[in-house]
Amino acid sequence: MSTRSPYVELRCQSAFSFLRGVSLPEALIERAAALGYSSIAIADRAGMYAAPRLHKAAQQHGLRPIFGAEVTVAEHPLLLLCEDARGYRNLCRLITRTKQREPSEASLSWDTLAAEGQGLFALTGGSEGAIGQALGRGAYDEADDALQRLIAALGPDHVAAELQLHFDEEEDRRNGAVVQLGRAHRLPLVLTNDVRMAAPEQQLLCDALTCVREGVQLEHAGTRLLKNGERYLKSPREMAALLPADGAPPVGAPLELLRFAGLRPLVLITGHRRESFEGGLVAVCEGVAELARAYPGTDFVYPVHLNPSVQQAVKQHLTGLANVHLLEPLDYPAAIWLLRRCTLVITDSGGLQEEAPEFGCPVLVT
Repeated sequence: MSTRSPYVELRCQSAFSFLRGVSLPEALIERAAALGYSSIAIADRAGMYAAPRLHKAAQQHGLRPIFGAEVTVAEHPLLLLCEDARGYRNLCRLITRTKQREPSEASLSWDTLAAEGQGLFALTGGSEGAIGQALGRGAYDEADDALQRLIAALGPDHVAAELQLHFDEEEDRRNGAVVQLGRAHRLPLVLTNDVRMAAPEQQLLCDALTCVREGVQLEHAGTRLLKNGERYLKSPREMAALLPADGAPPVGAPLELLRFAGLRPLVLITGHRRESFEGGLVAVCEGVAELARAYPGTDFVYPVHLNPSVQQAVKQHLTGLANVHLLEPLDYPAAIWLLRRCTLVITDSGGLQEEAPEFGCPVLVT
């Protein structure tokens, strides 16, 4: 399988989040590649300023960029990530709406998000979001109401409950409530580090920018500063180490797959459980390899069955192709999530043959 880590950092601000983020997009991408990331999201405040540089740098380092932005909804910041080209267009429209208004009226309504939020995926946020603010006051019902509004606006398949772990007791209490809310609404849980800088040695610069933003001297900044220096881009191993040893992985399947929710066409390959169809599996693999070479701008995603003979054959013919992604088997909801976003399905599975047309997706049966 891929040597890249499945962990994806989904909350990262660059220096284009003026006086909040420290590092340029190129620096974040370079560090992410060095740390073994397969993908990373950069989502700045109220704009897609980093998108061109994110795209170019990610191409240079072989990473999948995830585009997004933090917009203000109902007077609170909300992180929105683009699932596809439609989401990119809609996010740009939402940002334009905020720019056309007076600063005091720049907040979007839940109704506006519902009307123009197709193709977008939201994280519930940390302490500054509507849910985090309510939980900080101990208002669980108010937090639940805000989450219900978010789910109603985007749909339950497009929202994740977000955990952050920065060695902060107050944050830990909030995480417990977020887990309860996520389970109550059957949302996937996702771990982020709320990244503000590429490397830990940039913490003093981050503090200095905070002082400029708040208009105070460093010795008087107090609680305006980040509580500690943990919000740098950590390795996937470091992020995994933050979780309890007996805890379930926080990243729900749809979030784990968001690296394929970009602007490129997607082909889903599924089925093929047996190691031999009188040479059929080898023929399928050779055909996929030929397609991948012919269409380098298309991603081919193959959740490979655990049968060792199947894995051996698939890896022999498909390893080393940059746009072929070999995954562990997916559960049904994750497969459907991909199915809704793909351009073509290649399968021997009767179930998907029947379900794919419902989502407007053509099927090639092998």
